[in-house]
Amino acid sequence: MIKHQHNKNHMKQISLKIISMLIFTCISYAIYLANTGDKNTLFDIIATIPYGDKFGHSILYGSLTYSIIIASRFRVIKTGRIRLYYGVLFASLFSITEEISQLFIQSRTFDISDLIADLLGISIATLIAIKYRQVKRHA
Repeated sequence: MIKHQHNKNHMKQISLKIISMLIFTCISYAIYLANTGDKNTLFDIIATIPYGDKFGHSILYGSLTYSIIIASRFRVIKTGRIRLYYGVLFASLFSITEEISQLFIQSRTFDISDLIADLLGISIATLIAIKYRQVKRHA
């Protein structure tokens, strides 16, 4: 029974890591399309929704954050009193780097509200992950 449970947990962790990689790949592909100026039907649909772009940023970076936090089993990096979840650190650095890189890409335009939407999604996902952990511990 213990071995079966261990295998089940191991498979769950592998699945969560794969989900994290898929979300990262989707974000990277969207960045590639935007950087190259390629059009995409999904971009066209999102453009018709008020603040669709901002919701997209929040959902993508929030999903990435949540999946990494869960997949890494809430691991943190400690620097003094500050504890940062791996997922928060990775998603934040990725977001900030990507948004700042737009200053140097001719086909892109830096928009601080995109960065704010990314960070909002990261923050909300972190709170949801923390709540999930609390509920799971008390179940």
